[in-house]
Amino acid sequence: MAEKHNHEGRESESHVIIITPTYDRIVKFDDQPRIKHLERLAGVLKECCDQYQDLRLTWIVVEDDDHLHDDAKEVLKRLEDRTKPQIHASASKPSLTIEYLHVGPTNVYGNKQRAHGLDFVVEQKMTGVCIFCDDDNWYTPTLFNMISQTERVSVHCVGNLGRFGIERPVVNSEKKILAWDAGWLSRKFPVDNAGYAFHTSMLATQNIDEERFQGRYRFPQLEFGGETEFIESLVGSSDEIQVFDIENIHAAHDIPLHQQYPTQQTIFQTYVYNFFCWAADMECRISGGRSSSIAVTSILWVAWKCQKLWQCRWSSLLEWNE
Repeated sequence: MAEKHNHEGRESESHVIIITPTYDRIVKFDDQPRIKHLERLAGVLKECCDQYQDLRLTWIVVEDDDHLHDDAKEVLKRLEDRTKPQIHASASKPSLTIEYLHVGPTNVYGNKQRAHGLDFVVEQKMTGVCIFCDDDNWYTPTLFNMISQTERVSVHCVGNLGRFGIERPVVNSEKKILAWDAGWLSRKFPVDNAGYAFHTSMLATQNIDEERFQGRYRFPQLEFGGETEFIESLVGSSDEIQVFDIENIHAAHDIPLHQQYPTQQTIFQTYVYNFFCWAADMECRISGGRSSSIAVTSILWVAWKCQKLWQCRWSSLLEWNE
């Protein structure tokens, strides 16, 4: 049975809002239907409700389609039924509320769905800490309790991304951000959507760039990315960002379903495998579909070199609790 936590130091019940864009598909990196990944995330949120009694969750799932899907409805209904009895002794609200919305179809990396979720948060006058959680990522229940302390914008590390398999800020002893250990370093805030959270009060003063946000949207409507543009609309510099746990991974990008509880080794294997698939795809595009023994050998060498560098990087920077 999961351990239950009561944090007497908190002045009031904490509220975390999770926005999940989703669409019906076979998830390419493990050949599984998206509904299985949605079930995994539902299980994490159920576990979070079990462990943290003073944490209230709202899960906003936004379908990229012109209608709602029955299989997703069923998963969400089961989760809602399993959390209904969890009523706080001094509160009148359940520990988990689910909202299932739709907008689309758009097929643009979930950006319009994120914007739709934010609009719903504002329209319903929700107050709390908000995070974007893709349906095919891996999360721990601890993540949602941790980010509930966000005052403005916060960041944490994300596994299976970046140059060495982990993305996070580089900080000083006072947890002030000095630089970023990430892949897309040309961005002002090089983080994935899984790597930051923000308080809903920040949306009232959001500085929206009409070109990148296409005027009326609250999340950038770009073909790819959008994270740094969104964070830039909330804060001006890294000095305004809180840094939470950057030594232990509580979120990991594109983790296959069979990795129920990813470890250092399994995330490393996934990272190298994804890199190899990307490199092989690039080689095929460059050669016009013709195989090249020299190119394949080069790719294998780069993958092996990346593995060695990544192992050294991980062992020196990350203290993993298994």
